[in-house]
Amino acid sequence: MKIFNDKGHLYLMNPTKLNIPNDIDWDLLKRFNICTHSSSFVEAAKKLGTSQASLLRQMDVLETELGKNLFERTAKYRSMELTPDGKLLKSITDQIFEIVKKQVVENITKKTVSYEPKKNIKIITTPGLSITALPDPIAAFMDLNSNIRFELVTETTPRKLNLGEVVIRNDLLQQTNLAVNLLITLVSNFYASRKYLEKYGIPQSFNDLIYHKVLSFAYFNVSATDLYTLRHDRSTYLEPTIQSGYIGFLVNMALKDQGILELPEIHPATKILEKIITIPSQTMDIFVGYLDVAEQDPIIYNFIEFLLNFFKR
Repeated sequence: MKIFNDKGHLYLMNPTKLNIPNDIDWDLLKRFNICTHSSSFVEAAKKLGTSQASLLRQMDVLETELGKNLFERTAKYRSMELTPDGKLLKSITDQIFEIVKKQVVENITKKTVSYEPKKNIKIITTPGLSITALPDPIAAFMDLNSNIRFELVTETTPRKLNLGEVVIRNDLLQQTNLAVNLLITLVSNFYASRKYLEKYGIPQSFNDLIYHKVLSFAYFNVSATDLYTLRHDRSTYLEPTIQSGYIGFLVNMALKDQGILELPEIHPATKILEKIITIPSQTMDIFVGYLDVAEQDPIIYNFIEFLLNFFKR
């Protein structure tokens, strides 16, 4: 017996004397079968999450489509006792339920057997890069590789990189077998709100920053999470007005007219804040590092190659 046709309707290769239509509503047969395994229509309705009146109307529709009475009737009410045609249909629907149940179990078993655990890629980077440069290439790589699990960690440079890990920063650790590639060169500038600049004036050079509120200075890692020394090549030291571990907080403080902030041009806040063109742009090389050893999972090499090609576009 073939159960379903190409459209998903119930289909019987061997029609019985019930003359079951090929396109009969499977849901009606399922509800009928549940009725035949219940002590009352009230119990069956509860199993189906519907009302007794609604279930009885559905049984009327089924009997009309088949042109047969499936339940014995008293003078006023439909009984739970089945007619000979009802017993025949019960036998058919019981068989169908067993076949469907078997198919479901087989499908689950096949999926379980064919399941492959996802491969992990751990990326160690900075908050700034995690919200600006990395979402697009990671999303594109995931579209091409569904069996990947990413773990994105924003922290200081790890002392040791392990298999399956990729570090993306400006500063990288020294480690045997560590391969390093230039990923992207970021251009950064200083920004502030218009109201701040109107109140405190526009700095005309780097050294003028000592007279201003500095929210973040040497943005070496496109992040304020590292407790780096705030200094410049000219050995000019600046004490920031606010130093925070969250770049989002610093951006919001700049938007609240509380100081000057250095940002890479790819950061979305650069489209809102005023660029200070009197201070020359700074450039920052961002590198990607990974262990280049025989034990490394090939997916890491695929990911690195994908990143390098992505940023070459």
